[in-house]
Order: sequence, then structure tokens, then C-alpha cells
Amino acid sequence: MLRRFFAAHPNATDIIVASLYALSTLVWIVGSSTWAVAVLPALVWVVAVLGRRRYPVAAVVVSSVTTFIAFAITEQGDIIAPLLIVYAGAVYLAPWLAWAGFGSHTVATLLGMAVGVSAGTSTATSQGPVSLVWLAVIPYTALLLIAVLIGVNVGNRRRYLMALVDRAERLARERDQQAELAAAAERARIAREMHDVVSHGLTVVIALSEGAAATVARDPAAAEDLMRRAASGGREALAEMRRMLGVLGSDAGTAPQPRLDDLDAVVRTAREAGLAVDYRVKGTPPSDAALQLAVYRVVQEAVTNVLRHGVGAGSVTIDIEARPDETEVVVINDGPRVAPGSDSGGRGLLGMRERAALYNGTVDVGPRETGGWRVHVVLHHPERNR
Repeated sequence: MLRRFFAAHPNATDIIVASLYALSTLVWIVGSSTWAVAVLPALVWVVAVLGRRRYPVAAVVVSSVTTFIAFAITEQGDIIAPLLIVYAGAVYLAPWLAWAGFGSHTVATLLGMAVGVSAGTSTATSQGPVSLVWLAVIPYTALLLIAVLIGVNVGNRRRYLMALVDRAERLARERDQQAELAAAAERARIAREMHDVVSHGLTVVIALSEGAAATVARDPAAAEDLMRRAASGGREALAEMRRMLGVLGSDAGTAPQPRLDDLDAVVRTAREAGLAVDYRVKGTPPSDAALQLAVYRVVQEAVTNVLRHGVGAGSVTIDIEARPDETEVVVINDGPRVAPGSDSGGRGLLGMRERAALYNGTVDVGPRETGGWRVHVVLHHPERNR
């Protein structure tokens, strides 16, 4: 319990330790014959002990200087404060600084005793230099050495644990960032799929409905047929959206995603909406289902843009060429120069670029000199990207 309290309240711990040291030093000074000159070093040591954790370098320097002064003007210096300060320096500082603190205290002790003996302020002169070393310097240095060894060991352990905690926190941050990136990528994928499904389905329904409205007066039977086709297209779009949502769900089914073979349905729907579509496939399509889905969505979006923006467009040409290392898609229409996605926020064109980026591909969309628009997409095969 006390250990937890000291760890949770370091400032209170420093105050308690400094207070206990001050009381013990006061008892020793009162009984000493040199208390008048020893009180100043004692006060300095109290301050150094109080700040040993927060300012370890300053505490070591102050303690070394105070040790020299104490041994120079009194019979003996203090050992408790230097032990506490040297230990704290070994725990909170780099090992080389800890040993530097040990060396500074040892040198300060030797120099202080030498000055005290030469000035006659120390009664240790009667003991002789050999006795002085054995009775004072060696025990004092040995205690400091023990404090440094224990402090360095505790400090290394503390730094090791801090490194583990820092590494764990860094890994947690990286894991959270990866999760956020994965969630963002998933949201973008869902947005692309939802846009392609809903946009194409609604565009076909709108085109067929407008055609029915234009012909209902002169040809009710044709208008009725167009309305039935619009309803059928709406049901197909709804079914595809449900299938996509089912795949995204936790209990996803195994319904396959659209492939290149399913482009026949897109072409048929466009023709039913009044477009003259010339559809050609050259080469062997890639076996990668995801790549086929990307090609399907690119063509679907291009045809949807023609239905949405190509007012008066009479024909659309779709060319798909599968090569060993890439698949090229070219969609050309002869409608007016209206930018694809101009009234849809550019989501369709953005979706094309995102799909192409997944395969290190390129997207080139722009008007033709002879009129209409051209969509040119190149998708590289994954086997060639490795």
C-alpha cells in the first residue's frame, strides 16, 4: 500500500523524505561541536534531497560541492544526503551520468578532507593519512558505490519498462490508424458500389420512363412496354443492391459479384433505353474476379453517364481488349460535350479513378474533337504488378 502511495504521489514522497532527513540532520547537528558551521551545508542538502527526482543533475552538482565544503570546514561530512542524491541520479539519469556523479562525490570527499587537514579544521590529522583513508574515504566511497550500482540497476529496469510501455502505446496507435484507414477504404468501396448500382439502375429507369412519356400519346402499346422495362430495370437494380448489401453483412451469402459476362445485360438495358451500342471484347479476359468486377463497373458507369448526360447521343462504342499484362477499356459516344458527373458531384469519375488506382491503372476522360466523349481506362493485372 505504501509503495502504491509513493508511486502515485512523487511530490509528497519527496517532501516526506526531505523532512525525515532534515529531522535526523537536526538531531545530529545539535549534538555536534561544529553545529554553527554545519547548519548551512545541512540546509543545502535538504534542498538538494527535495529536488533530487525532478532536477537530478543539479542535485548531484550541488551535493558534490556541499560535500567538499562540509569535509573542509567540519570534522565529517554527511553520508545520507549524498546516498539519496547519487541513487536518484543513477535511477533517473543515463548510466554515464550516474558514474560521473559517483566520481564527483568521491573527488569532493578527498579534496575536502585534504583541505580540512591542511587548514587544520579537521581533527582527523591525528589519525594519519592511512587511517584517514581506511576510516573515512573507503567506507564513504563504498556506500556511494553500492548506491550507484543499485540505482543503475533500478534505472535500467525502469527505462526498460518505459520502453515496453512506449512500444505498446505506439503499436496501439498504429493499430488504431490501420483500423481507421481500413474503415475509410471500406467506406469508399461501399460508396463506389452503391453509386454504381443505384446510379445505373435509376438512370435506366429514368430514361425508359421519359421514353414512355414521350410515346404514350401516339403509341400506348410501346409506352406500356417501356414502362414494363423500367419496372424490370428497377427490380434488377434493387436485387443487385440487396445482393451487395448481403455480401457486406456479417452473415454474407455467396452470391457472385458481376463479371465481364454480365456486361451483356448492361448493353441490353442500354439498347432498350434507346442507345445504339456496339460492344466488342478482344482477347481472353483475366481470371481475377475483382479485376473483372472493376472492368464491369467502369463500363457500367460510362454507359450510365451516356444515358444521364448524352442528350441526343445516338450510339455508344464499347471496346474491351484483354492483354497478358493489362486490360484496356474504351467507351466512346457521339453525344454533346457534357462533362460526366457534372450533376452528380463527380462520384462516378472518382469511383473510376479509385478502381484504376487499385490496379496501378490510368483513367483518361475527356471530349473528342469530332464530338461526344471518350473514356479510356487501363487496368494492370495483379500477376504482373508483383
